[in-house]
Amino acid sequence: MGYNSTPVTGMASKDPRGAESPIDLGALRHSISIETNHEGFVQGLRAAEFSQDEILDIELSYNFAKFGHRDQFRESGEPYFRHPRAVAVQLVEIRRALLAGGYVAEARAGVTKDGVILALHHDTVEDTKLFGGEGLRGVFAKEISAFRLLWTYGVDVMCGIEALTKVEAVDHGISSAEAKLASVEKVTASDPMTRRVKQSDRLHNLRTLQATPPAKQRRILRATEEQYLPSWERDARADDPGRVVSQILLALVNESIRDLRESWKNHDEAKVAPETHRPPSVEYLDLERATAYEILDGIPGLTIVERQLVHFAYDIAAYGHTSTEDAGSDGELSFEQVKAATFDLIDEMTRRRAHDWKIIAASLLRDTVEHTYIFGSDAIRGMGYDEVAARNIAKVFGSEVRHLVLAQTRADHRGAPPANPNRAYVERLQAAGPAAVVLQMTDTVERLKKIGGVPEPGQHIFVEMLEAEYMPMFEVFSEREGRLRDLLACYLRKIQAEKRIVELGWER
Repeated sequence: MGYNSTPVTGMASKDPRGAESPIDLGALRHSISIETNHEGFVQGLRAAEFSQDEILDIELSYNFAKFGHRDQFRESGEPYFRHPRAVAVQLVEIRRALLAGGYVAEARAGVTKDGVILALHHDTVEDTKLFGGEGLRGVFAKEISAFRLLWTYGVDVMCGIEALTKVEAVDHGISSAEAKLASVEKVTASDPMTRRVKQSDRLHNLRTLQATPPAKQRRILRATEEQYLPSWERDARADDPGRVVSQILLALVNESIRDLRESWKNHDEAKVAPETHRPPSVEYLDLERATAYEILDGIPGLTIVERQLVHFAYDIAAYGHTSTEDAGSDGELSFEQVKAATFDLIDEMTRRRAHDWKIIAASLLRDTVEHTYIFGSDAIRGMGYDEVAARNIAKVFGSEVRHLVLAQTRADHRGAPPANPNRAYVERLQAAGPAAVVLQMTDTVERLKKIGGVPEPGQHIFVEMLEAEYMPMFEVFSEREGRLRDLLACYLRKIQAEKRIVELGWER
């Protein structure tokens, strides 16, 4: 079927103005080949007429996928995240081309918000820790990924990503060939949008196969023709508006197949070396993460959902702080301090049998708005990063956690900086209430413990600020009645003791 000079056939609706603009396959091929960045991706979503709320949901999945795939690379050597981003871009550009051609119903039915999220996340369960639970124990890891996807994006995305996640032979006691067949059957039995995401995934793989050995190129092409093309041809004839997107993807896939075969014409088939298979990689347990999970699992009195949300907060904070993309290079040290303060807080809560998962989650996420970009960016029109991050924290963890995280966030880019930033910060903590104050106290304890590594003038400045700005607030809140009174009083004593140790060091 051709798109260069004639409209796509079988359209269910046209532009209200009666126009029948052709879908230019050449222009589409060019647009999906242009490398984009975060801002360009968001602009593409806007051009494809996704709503502001849909763009915010998609951008959150963009960030989670980007941070999840950090430090991973394709065979070509390029960062791995470029692949899921390209799979999503292909779908967005097809939607945009259909809208420009006047095929509104087909565009909206064929490429949905959930479809773009699926494209961005189609490898996260297999390859990352942020959603996949990689490095943890089998069934437990699968439960983690299912919960996080369901909680963050809903049942359709969760089921779609489950369908796109390959079947591991070792998990089911079957052969490798049986596992591959089961993976194909899962996809072909899934919903149409999930099948289109798989189509887009395979299209990008075919477009970039030149970076792989010839034997692998032939294997991928053969699998495409034998296992997937029959299903995609049926989708192209299906009785639903989304079939037009399937038709366009099928045309692009067939073009890529022809291009590959053309590139092989001068190759001697007899001289193509067989594909070498790497031995299965040994999966090492992530001891640091597993140990942290053991501590989090040891918190008494939490429901299963609350425990899963605390796990999620830990991984989001860990990924946000240790990523070198966007977030800067201060990450790991910052997270170590956050982690130490949180685990000490858990110990003190355990002694008092007064656990609150929201305070624990907020403790883990305390610096994510100020020091990382994992919850958003400045690319959303009409919204600053602070607003985007606040919206997304509330989406995943609720308004109370958002309230506590923002109360601990010093940077505020929405207006002119206050004359006395510390005083403004203290006033915000006071207004936020005892939970926010106790979190500041846990952070203060950790800063005092590590202050020996700071030059002495800096130590004096910190202690003077502590005495002038923070101690009066800590003392007032530790004397107030309420469920956190004992915890506040405990941390006041810890701060006084650590401060005295610092002052004794000066005397010596």
